[in-house]
This record gives sequence, structure tokens and C-alpha cells, in this order.
Amino acid sequence: MLLELLRHHMLTDVLVLRIAYDDSYLMLSLMMFYLVLYVLTLDHIVACVQKLLDFMSLMLL
Repeated sequence: MLLELLRHHMLTDVLVLRIAYDDSYLMLSLMMFYLVLYVLTLDHIVACVQKLLDFMSLMLL
């Protein structure tokens, strides 16, 4: 679900980038958006892995 959403965003943003290639401000804001999105996604993944590890350690004890 999340990967599908990211792929959709990337496809649409590639089109936007092609249209607004000369508009450097828009490019910069898109890059910032992707950076934030990436950090949030990474944070979510790390939290999930942490939960999984906690669960595994409880099962082993």
C-alpha cells in the first residue's frame, strides 16, 4: 500500500518536474517534500522493526 503510494507520487512528480524543470524553487520544494516523506517512512519502518524485535525477545524468554 505504502510502496504503491510512493510509486504513484514518484510518477506524478516526474511529470511535474518535466513541466517545471526551469522552476528551481519548485524543484527545491519537491526535494524537501521527498526528504520529509523519506524520513517519516524511515521512522515508521524503524518503529515497526523495534516492535518486532521486542516481540521476538518476549517470545524467546
